[in-house]
Parts: sequence; C-alpha cells; structure tokens
Amino acid sequence: MYEDLLVETQPGGRLEKFERVGSLVTEQVKNIYPNLPKEYLVFLEEIGSGEIGNAAYIIYNGVLTPDEIYDEVTAEDLNNILIFGDDMQGYCSGFDVENGWSVVEVDPTDMSFRKIFDNFSAFIRDKVKEV
Repeated sequence: MYEDLLVETQPGGRLEKFERVGSLVTEQVKNIYPNLPKEYLVFLEEIGSGEIGNAAYIIYNGVLTPDEIYDEVTAEDLNNILIFGDDMQGYCSGFDVENGWSVVEVDPTDMSFRKIFDNFSAFIRDKVKEV
C-alpha cells in the first residue's frame, strides 16, 4: 500500500528515522480502537513511526486521546479526536472518529480543529512531500 514511500525510509530519505511498528503493537491499538482505518495500521507496520525530516513532524506509534496531551477541560472539546502525530510546535493531527475518520488538525491557539484530508494515506503522502 505504501511502496512509493519505502524509498524515503532509506538513508537520506525523509522517513529515514522511522521504525516499523510491530504487529503486536498494532493489534493492541486495534483492540482498543477497532474502527481505526486499516490504511493507518498498515502504514505503521510497513513504514513505521518516527520523525519526518529534521524535527518537522512526528508520527506516533499509536494514537493518543486528547486528555493524554491536553488538560481535562481542553480535552473535553476534542473528545471525538484520536491524535496520531504533531509538528513539534503545538499543532496536532488526528482522526475525527465521528466524521468518517477524516484527518483533522488541532490548532493550539484556540483548540479548534478542522478537517484537512479525507483519509490518512492522502495526509501522509502530502506531509512527506511538504517536509
């Protein structure tokens, strides 16, 4: 599914710092969140998680709930979001579980979120090109 990105995992590539996530980990994540998009889980297993470029963006080795990142009050406004990465400057990306698992960006200045892609594969390909 992500053959086009495998070259980026080689030395000098934008994903060279990535480490594949084992199927045991992805199975655990899937057991907790059974509706996670398959394309996301496949990405973790085929490409992995880690830093894209030089401190430009990070993909976690699983998803986090908003209360694992933000205070409880702030997290309440984001209760439909599962976060899978961030730009290391406060902007997080995640899945909107109530709207077709589309990819959203959380703005740390006002804690709002907006849809940026319909699916994870479009998001990650765009992010790799951007960095």
